[in-house]
Amino acid sequence: MNDREFDQLIARANPIGDEAVRHLPTADAESELLEDILTTTALAPALRPNRRRVPLIAAAAAAVAIAVAVTGALFPHGNPAAPSSAFAAEAIAVAEANQRLLIDDPNWKITTVDDFSPESGMTRFTNGKLEVEIDWRPAAEYQGYYQDRAVVPHQPITVLGRQGTLFTDGKTDFDTMLPVKGSNFVEIRADLGSDRAYREVLAKLHQVDVNTWLSALPASVVQPAQTRAAVDEMLSDMALPAGFDKAPLYKNNAMDRYLLGARVSSAVGCAWVHQWIDAHKTGDQARMKEAVVAMQGSRSWKVFQEMSAQGAFPEVFQQLGDMIARNQDPTKDMQGLGC
Repeated sequence: MNDREFDQLIARANPIGDEAVRHLPTADAESELLEDILTTTALAPALRPNRRRVPLIAAAAAAVAIAVAVTGALFPHGNPAAPSSAFAAEAIAVAEANQRLLIDDPNWKITTVDDFSPESGMTRFTNGKLEVEIDWRPAAEYQGYYQDRAVVPHQPITVLGRQGTLFTDGKTDFDTMLPVKGSNFVEIRADLGSDRAYREVLAKLHQVDVNTWLSALPASVVQPAQTRAAVDEMLSDMALPAGFDKAPLYKNNAMDRYLLGARVSSAVGCAWVHQWIDAHKTGDQARMKEAVVAMQGSRSWKVFQEMSAQGAFPEVFQQLGDMIARNQDPTKDMQGLGC
C-alpha cells in the first residue's frame, strides 16, 4: 500500500456516518470484521468503490476532522479577496495546476482535502449528511481509470460545457469523469439519493480563480511548509522503536491534520507491531514486552487525544495494541494501519 492509497483509505471516513466504511470493498474478512468495530453512527449511502485502488481495509476508516485546532500556519480562510501572496507558494502551485471546481451553493462546503499536490488530490464537499468528492488525477491515468469504470452502465453527460462520461453503479451511486484538461482530469463521485439530485449538483459546479479556490479550503489543512514541525510535534510523546525513520513522514503534501495524525501514528504502530512479530518468532520476551508497552502507551498520546474527538482511528489502533498484549497474532488485522 503506497502513501496515496493509505491517505485515501483514511480520508474515506466521515464524522457524519459510516459511508466511508461501506465504500470500501467488503469481500475481505478484514473489512467485514472492522466495519463492525467502526459502526458508530447511522449509516449513510455508500459511494462506489474505486476498482483501480488496491483493496482497502476498513480498519483505517476514521472520521476526518472538519475543524481541528492546528499547530502551525493555516491556509487563510473565508477571504476570497485575499491576494495570492497570502497563500503558501506550494498551495498556489496546486491551485494553478488543478481545475479549481467549487459547488455554487453555500450549503456545500469543502470539509476535507487529501494528497494535495499539483499532480493529484481530492476535495470532499459536505452538505449535512450528503457528500460529493472531486478528485483530480494525472492525465496519463485517464484511460486506465476509464476502462476500470466502464464495467458498469455509462452514458455521455455534459458538465461545465464539456462532454464527459457518467457511470452508474446501482440506482443512486454516480461517478462522472471529465476528459483530460491540461495536465489532469477530474472525477466527481457522489450518492445523493437520486439521479436528479446528482445532476443538480453537477449543474452547480463552476471553475473559480486561484484565490477563491484556496479561500474555500477548510482551516484544518496543514501547509506543506509546516509538515515537518507538525510531524515532530506529534512524535514528541510517542515511544519510538530503535532505528525508526521519520523522513518519509516529512512528505510535503498539504493534508488535513487528522490525516497527518493517522499517517504518523500508523508508521509508529506498524514499526512496533513488526517488532513484536519478529520477537515472537524468536521468543525474545523483552522486545515483545517493549512493543506491548509502547502500543499501550498510545492511549496517552496527545495526537490521539485530539483525534478521538473527531473519529475512531485511535480506537482501532489501540485495539491492535490490545491484541499483542493478549499474545494474539496481529498479522491479519495490522493491515488496517496500512502496514
